[in-house]
Amino acid sequence: MDFVDKNFVYRTMPFKELVERVAGQDHRPLLSDDFCEHTPPVAGVPAQASEPGRACSQRAEQCGGYAKERYYLRSLGHNRMKEVSDLHRGFPELARDVVPPPLFPPSALFSSVLRVSSPGLQLWTHYDVMDNLLMQVKGVKRVLLWPPAAAEGLYVQQSSSPITRPLDPDLTCHPKYAALTPPLLCVLRPGQALFLPALWLHHVTTLSPAECSCFSAMHCSVHDPGKQQAGKLSLTGT
Repeated sequence: MDFVDKNFVYRTMPFKELVERVAGQDHRPLLSDDFCEHTPPVAGVPAQASEPGRACSQRAEQCGGYAKERYYLRSLGHNRMKEVSDLHRGFPELARDVVPPPLFPPSALFSSVLRVSSPGLQLWTHYDVMDNLLMQVKGVKRVLLWPPAAAEGLYVQQSSSPITRPLDPDLTCHPKYAALTPPLLCVLRPGQALFLPALWLHHVTTLSPAECSCFSAMHCSVHDPGKQQAGKLSLTGT
Protein backbone atom coordinates (compact mmCIF):
# COMPACT_ATOMS: atom_id res chain seq x y z
CA MET A 1 0.00 0.00 0.00
CA ASP A 2 1.29 3.42 -0.96
CA PHE A 3 -0.20 6.25 1.08
CA VAL A 4 1.50 8.85 -1.13
CA ASP A 5 -0.21 7.69 -4.35
CA LYS A 6 -3.27 6.11 -2.66
CA ASN A 7 -3.18 2.83 -4.64
CA PHE A 8 -6.03 1.33 -2.61
CA VAL A 9 -9.74 1.69 -1.97
CA TYR A 10 -11.89 1.33 1.14
CA ARG A 11 -14.63 -1.28 1.33
CA THR A 12 -17.17 -2.17 4.03
CA MET A 13 -17.60 -5.83 4.98
CA PRO A 14 -18.29 -8.00 8.03
CA PHE A 15 -15.19 -8.81 10.06
CA LYS A 16 -15.75 -12.53 9.40
CA GLU A 17 -15.62 -11.96 5.65
CA LEU A 18 -12.40 -9.97 5.94
CA VAL A 19 -10.75 -12.78 7.89
CA GLU A 20 -11.89 -15.30 5.25
CA ARG A 21 -10.51 -13.15 2.44
CA VAL A 22 -7.18 -12.68 4.20
CA ALA A 23 -6.99 -16.45 4.73
CA GLY A 24 -7.83 -17.10 1.04
CA GLN A 25 -11.18 -18.75 1.80
CA ASP A 26 -13.32 -16.18 -0.04
CA HIS A 27 -12.49 -15.88 -3.75
CA ARG A 28 -15.02 -13.27 -4.84
CA PRO A 29 -13.24 -10.20 -6.30
CA LEU A 30 -13.94 -6.82 -4.72
CA LEU A 31 -12.23 -4.65 -7.30
CA SER A 32 -13.45 -4.24 -10.84
CA ASP A 33 -11.14 -5.08 -13.74
CA ASP A 34 -10.95 -1.43 -14.73
CA PHE A 35 -9.49 -0.43 -11.35
CA CYS A 36 -5.93 -0.48 -12.70
CA GLU A 37 -6.86 1.17 -15.97
CA HIS A 38 -7.47 4.55 -14.35
CA THR A 39 -4.63 6.93 -13.63
CA PRO A 40 -4.12 8.11 -10.95
CA PRO A 41 -5.31 5.18 -8.81
CA VAL A 42 -8.67 5.48 -7.13
CA ALA A 43 -8.39 7.36 -3.86
CA GLY A 44 -9.69 5.85 -0.65
CA VAL A 45 -13.30 6.49 0.27
CA PRO A 46 -13.91 6.34 4.05
CA ALA A 47 -16.26 3.59 5.19
CA GLN A 48 -17.55 2.21 8.46
CA ALA A 49 -16.85 -1.50 8.94
CA SER A 50 -19.15 -3.89 10.79
CA GLU A 51 -16.48 -4.07 13.48
CA PRO A 52 -14.74 -0.79 14.34
CA GLY A 53 -12.12 -0.45 11.63
CA ARG A 54 -11.32 0.30 8.05
CA ALA A 55 -10.79 -2.44 5.49
CA CYS A 56 -8.63 -1.61 2.50
CA SER A 57 -8.33 -3.64 -0.70
CA GLN A 58 -5.15 -3.32 -2.75
CA ARG A 59 -4.52 -4.59 -6.29
CA ALA A 60 -0.98 -5.66 -7.15
CA GLU A 61 0.88 -4.51 -10.26
CA GLN A 62 -0.81 -7.07 -12.53
CA CYS A 63 -4.58 -6.92 -12.28
CA GLY A 64 -7.29 -9.33 -13.23
CA GLY A 65 -8.45 -11.58 -10.41
CA TYR A 66 -8.91 -12.20 -6.73
CA ALA A 67 -5.37 -13.54 -6.39
CA LYS A 68 -4.10 -10.03 -7.10
CA GLU A 69 -6.16 -8.39 -4.36
CA ARG A 70 -4.77 -7.91 -0.88
CA TYR A 71 -6.64 -6.85 2.21
CA TYR A 72 -5.76 -4.78 5.23
CA LEU A 73 -7.71 -3.82 8.36
CA ARG A 74 -6.63 -1.06 10.70
CA SER A 75 -9.08 -0.72 13.57
CA LEU A 76 -10.60 2.66 14.46
CA GLY A 77 -12.49 4.09 17.41
CA HIS A 78 -16.28 3.81 17.54
CA ASN A 79 -16.40 7.48 16.60
CA ARG A 80 -13.49 7.53 14.19
CA MET A 81 -13.40 11.35 14.03
CA LYS A 82 -13.15 11.81 17.81
CA GLU A 83 -11.91 8.55 19.36
CA VAL A 84 -8.70 6.59 18.96
CA SER A 85 -8.74 2.84 18.50
CA ASP A 86 -9.11 0.81 21.70
CA LEU A 87 -8.70 -2.94 21.31
CA HIS A 88 -10.61 -3.63 24.52
CA ARG A 89 -13.65 -1.69 23.31
CA GLY A 90 -13.63 -2.73 19.66
CA PHE A 91 -12.54 -6.36 19.97
CA PRO A 92 -12.96 -7.40 23.64
CA GLU A 93 -12.78 -11.14 22.86
CA LEU A 94 -9.43 -10.70 21.13
CA ALA A 95 -8.07 -8.20 23.64
CA ARG A 96 -7.99 -10.79 26.41
CA ASP A 97 -5.30 -12.68 24.48
CA VAL A 98 -3.09 -9.62 23.90
CA VAL A 99 -1.12 -8.73 27.03
CA PRO A 100 1.65 -6.17 26.47
CA PRO A 101 4.88 -6.58 28.44
CA PRO A 102 5.12 -4.34 31.54
CA LEU A 103 7.52 -1.87 29.99
CA PHE A 104 5.40 1.25 30.42
CA PRO A 105 2.81 2.44 32.94
CA PRO A 106 -0.82 1.95 31.83
CA SER A 107 -1.30 5.71 31.89
CA ALA A 108 1.20 6.03 29.01
CA LEU A 109 -1.01 4.04 26.62
CA PHE A 110 -2.61 6.28 24.00
CA SER A 111 -4.27 3.74 21.68
CA SER A 112 -4.29 0.06 20.75
CA VAL A 113 -4.84 -0.89 17.11
CA LEU A 114 -5.73 -4.25 15.61
CA ARG A 115 -4.21 -4.92 12.19
CA VAL A 116 -5.09 -7.83 9.91
CA SER A 117 -3.45 -8.20 6.48
CA SER A 118 -3.03 -10.50 3.50
CA PRO A 119 0.28 -12.19 2.62
CA GLY A 120 2.53 -10.00 0.52
CA LEU A 121 0.91 -6.75 1.61
CA GLN A 122 3.41 -3.95 2.19
CA LEU A 123 2.76 -0.82 4.22
CA TRP A 124 4.51 2.29 2.98
CA THR A 125 7.59 3.59 4.76
CA HIS A 126 6.56 6.17 7.36
CA TYR A 127 7.16 7.35 10.90
CA ASP A 128 4.89 7.93 13.89
CA VAL A 129 5.13 10.77 16.38
CA MET A 130 4.63 8.45 19.38
CA ASP A 131 6.53 5.46 20.65
CA ASN A 132 4.92 2.22 19.47
CA LEU A 133 4.95 -1.41 20.48
CA LEU A 134 4.15 -3.81 17.64
CA MET A 135 2.94 -7.15 19.05
CA GLN A 136 2.66 -10.08 16.65
CA VAL A 137 -0.34 -12.32 17.36
CA LYS A 138 -0.47 -14.60 14.30
CA GLY A 139 1.64 -14.96 11.19
CA VAL A 140 5.04 -13.51 10.30
CA LYS A 141 5.91 -9.90 9.55
CA ARG A 142 9.11 -8.27 8.25
CA VAL A 143 9.97 -4.78 9.44
CA LEU A 144 12.69 -2.53 8.02
CA LEU A 145 13.82 0.31 10.29
CA TRP A 146 15.69 3.58 9.77
CA PRO A 147 16.60 6.25 12.36
CA PRO A 148 15.11 9.75 12.01
CA ALA A 149 18.31 11.00 10.34
CA ALA A 150 17.43 8.88 7.27
CA ALA A 151 14.39 11.04 6.42
CA GLU A 152 16.19 13.02 3.71
CA GLY A 153 17.53 9.92 1.97
CA LEU A 154 14.03 8.41 2.06
CA TYR A 155 12.54 11.57 0.52
CA VAL A 156 9.99 11.80 3.31
CA GLN A 157 6.97 13.99 2.55
CA GLN A 158 5.12 14.94 5.72
CA SER A 159 5.47 11.55 7.47
CA SER A 160 5.64 9.16 4.49
CA SER A 161 8.26 8.09 1.95
CA PRO A 162 7.49 7.66 -1.78
CA ILE A 163 10.02 4.79 -1.96
CA THR A 164 7.64 1.82 -2.05
CA ARG A 165 10.30 -0.88 -2.62
CA PRO A 166 13.17 -0.13 -0.25
CA LEU A 167 14.91 -3.45 -1.03
CA ASP A 168 14.77 -2.73 -4.78
CA PRO A 169 14.60 1.08 -5.07
CA ASP A 170 14.56 3.17 -8.21
CA LEU A 171 17.82 5.07 -7.72
CA THR A 172 17.19 7.11 -10.84
CA CYS A 173 14.24 8.77 -9.11
CA HIS A 174 15.73 8.64 -5.61
CA PRO A 175 19.55 8.84 -5.88
CA LYS A 176 20.03 9.97 -2.24
CA TYR A 177 18.76 6.59 -1.06
CA ALA A 178 21.97 4.92 -2.25
CA ALA A 179 23.98 6.78 0.40
CA LEU A 180 21.86 5.56 3.31
CA THR A 181 23.10 2.94 5.74
CA PRO A 182 21.08 -0.25 5.10
CA PRO A 183 18.01 -0.50 7.33
CA LEU A 184 17.75 -2.66 10.40
CA LEU A 185 15.86 -5.88 9.64
CA CYS A 186 13.46 -7.51 12.07
CA VAL A 187 11.28 -10.59 11.45
CA LEU A 188 8.41 -10.84 13.93
CA ARG A 189 6.76 -14.15 14.76
CA PRO A 190 3.78 -14.94 17.03
CA GLY A 191 4.48 -14.01 20.63
CA GLN A 192 7.17 -11.47 19.76
CA ALA A 193 7.04 -7.68 19.97
CA LEU A 194 9.03 -4.83 18.47
CA PHE A 195 9.54 -1.47 20.16
CA LEU A 196 9.45 1.35 17.61
CA PRO A 197 10.72 4.68 18.99
CA ALA A 198 8.96 7.84 17.94
CA LEU A 199 10.14 9.27 14.60
CA TRP A 200 11.85 6.06 13.51
CA LEU A 201 10.89 5.18 9.93
CA HIS A 202 9.57 1.69 9.25
CA HIS A 203 8.39 -0.38 6.29
CA VAL A 204 6.28 -3.46 7.04
CA THR A 205 5.61 -6.56 4.88
CA THR A 206 3.31 -9.49 5.71
CA LEU A 207 5.19 -12.71 4.94
CA SER A 208 2.84 -15.50 6.04
CA PRO A 209 -0.51 -16.72 4.64
CA ALA A 210 -2.53 -14.67 7.14
CA GLU A 211 -1.41 -12.15 9.71
CA CYS A 212 -2.78 -10.42 12.79
CA SER A 213 -0.99 -7.94 15.04
CA CYS A 214 -1.68 -5.29 17.65
CA PHE A 215 -0.05 -1.88 17.47
CA SER A 216 0.02 0.12 20.71
CA ALA A 217 0.91 3.81 20.66
CA MET A 218 2.26 5.29 23.87
CA HIS A 219 2.93 8.73 25.26
CA CYS A 220 6.41 8.23 26.72
CA SER A 221 8.11 11.48 27.60
CA VAL A 222 10.95 9.95 29.62
CA HIS A 223 13.11 9.36 26.53
CA ASP A 224 14.57 11.51 23.82
CA PRO A 225 13.00 9.99 20.65
CA GLY A 226 16.01 10.94 18.60
CA LYS A 227 18.27 8.81 20.82
CA GLN A 228 16.06 5.80 21.42
CA GLN A 229 16.91 2.46 19.91
CA ALA A 230 14.50 0.00 18.35
CA GLY A 231 14.36 -3.31 20.18
CA LYS A 232 12.79 -6.76 19.87
CA LEU A 233 11.47 -8.86 22.73
CA SER A 234 9.37 -11.93 23.37
CA LEU A 235 5.96 -11.83 25.03
CA THR A 236 5.37 -14.17 27.94
CA GLY A 237 2.26 -16.25 28.22
CA THR A 238 1.53 -16.38 24.47
